[in-house]
Amino acid sequence: MAARQARQEAWKRFIGNFKQANIYDYLQKNLPAYEVVYSMFAIYVIGATYASFYTVSEKIISNHRDLYDFAAHSVLFVTAGFLTYPAWPPTFKGKRFITFAWPAGIFYVLFVIGIILVLMSGFHEVQVMIFLLNLVMAAFLLSWPLMLFLSITGVLIGILAMYMQCGHLYCGNIDGTAEFKVVYGILLISSFLIAIFRFKENKKKLESKNIYLARLYEEKSNELAEILGYREQIIKELSEDEKRLFDDTTAAYIEQIIYRMTDYMRLEVTTINLDQLLLEVKDILKLKELDNMTQLITKKLTKEESIHGDTAKLKQLLVNAILYVQKHSLSNQPITLIIEDAKLGHRVDYIKDYTRQLAALKFTITIEKDIPTKKDLYMIDQLPLLSQHSRKGKLIENARIIHAHYGYANLDSEHTQVYVLPINVREVRGKVMELLREPVEADREEVRHPLAIELEKELMDKIKGKKIDGKVINKALDTIKRYHAGVKRKSGEPFFTHPINVALILLEYCQDQDAVIAALLHDTVEDTSLSLVQIKSMFGEDVAFIVNKVTNLEDNLRRVSLEDHENVYRLMNYEDERAAFVKLADRLHNMRTISGHSSLAKQKHIATETLNFFVPLAKNLGLTTVSQELEKLSLEVLGKK
Repeated sequence: MAARQARQEAWKRFIGNFKQANIYDYLQKNLPAYEVVYSMFAIYVIGATYASFYTVSEKIISNHRDLYDFAAHSVLFVTAGFLTYPAWPPTFKGKRFITFAWPAGIFYVLFVIGIILVLMSGFHEVQVMIFLLNLVMAAFLLSWPLMLFLSITGVLIGILAMYMQCGHLYCGNIDGTAEFKVVYGILLISSFLIAIFRFKENKKKLESKNIYLARLYEEKSNELAEILGYREQIIKELSEDEKRLFDDTTAAYIEQIIYRMTDYMRLEVTTINLDQLLLEVKDILKLKELDNMTQLITKKLTKEESIHGDTAKLKQLLVNAILYVQKHSLSNQPITLIIEDAKLGHRVDYIKDYTRQLAALKFTITIEKDIPTKKDLYMIDQLPLLSQHSRKGKLIENARIIHAHYGYANLDSEHTQVYVLPINVREVRGKVMELLREPVEADREEVRHPLAIELEKELMDKIKGKKIDGKVINKALDTIKRYHAGVKRKSGEPFFTHPINVALILLEYCQDQDAVIAALLHDTVEDTSLSLVQIKSMFGEDVAFIVNKVTNLEDNLRRVSLEDHENVYRLMNYEDERAAFVKLADRLHNMRTISGHSSLAKQKHIATETLNFFVPLAKNLGLTTVSQELEKLSLEVLGKK
């Protein structure tokens, strides 16, 4: 079974590498580490390929003068380039140029010209020996796949060129002299010296890199363990004695800062094929060159083909888990990695007795024959605290990765590890989570945008004579300019012009200061790193409450994206009509600018939702004008073909 699985994986790896090939990056990896190798290669060419031109008899040269002269001069030109490359001015040493010139030079000189000389000499023993030396040299200078490709292609092109010149593939023979045999003996020795030099160079480089990375990883793990320990100490103090010194908002804000400094992990979410993920995990394990690494058997018991998450971190998660189980295995038992379907669940605070379910994959890494029974539902809320695993070395990192992916982990057993991850992490973790550590600074060009200036002036004029503090409104405007900086609407205007428009619409039927501020801030929690805790500390509890009601996610330390029906439920139980006022103003502006959506299906979905929910909501609140405009705009969209 293991042998068959290994063959299947080798084939999948070949297909995967072919599909994902990046030629430039691949060729870059084949460049010599030191420039002196180019010169040494040129010296080899002078002694081998170029000198061998003089072993061809005058009779053959006279019969193929054009081909002979072109080959000799072109090889001389290429050789001179490589020989002098270390002395080239920096402006001419383009990385892109040498990346392609290096394999092209080897291809042309060693194989195209090499096979032409073999054919031209009638397969003279000296020319055959040189060609074989060329193969050996290329094998040491390039990776095996590239060497094979260049040699086969070069031989075919050389044969074709010779055939077009001669009309056949046999052009005579020559006798090798004793002095040239001595020269070729020296060349054989020199080629092996170059090969040994390159081998030792690569080995030393890999050993140094491995030692450095191992030390760096150990330092990182130790540092993280210390940070997590300090984090728990501070939180414990805040929740007991020290918390008395602060109000709840300040304590929550400090806890949020600590979370973003320690537990928070940014994700680069992509899609990876499950088979490819397993192959790459095995490749990483091979690179570690463990003497006692046991056999790894993988079982894919799901019809799912891929998972959406941070590929690098998912690979690290599985590698860490496998190595952890391997470390604690007393016998050399095979490790089994099983992937199967599962369900993740999390509670929504404001909906009683409701648990949202997510499609997930369960990864089990074990050496035991009895696999843990699969649960009907794995609760995200039940994720063990990171502090419980601070003593387990590499599992600290795994706990953080699971935490970042909103998954579930059972890390208690040394022989079995269980990880449950959402198939698509974006269903529950919005892109806003990747912005938590992003710096915020207003964009001067956006601030000076004509529409932004016009709308801001209109807003400040509109609040005059009302019980609204202009300084607080300016503070809110400065906040959205900073946190929405760099984001544009589809029309090209700065995004923060949208919340200003929402505030202007709101003022038509509501002049409450907290509601106006909430209208300005209504998208910050959902789209930026600004949190409800920060809003509460800056603008008060009422503003934070309203923003929370109109936000399409739960803002805890980890923000959780919500589905449409969950957001509708939240608005139906708005408790404070100001939250509904803000949401209606937001929806009205979105409907006025709905043509910005490129998808007609998306426009109709929004229009249907507006007609079914927001129009009745506006009527119930006595906002007749708003309900009529929303209904008119919705019907116009639904009537589009």
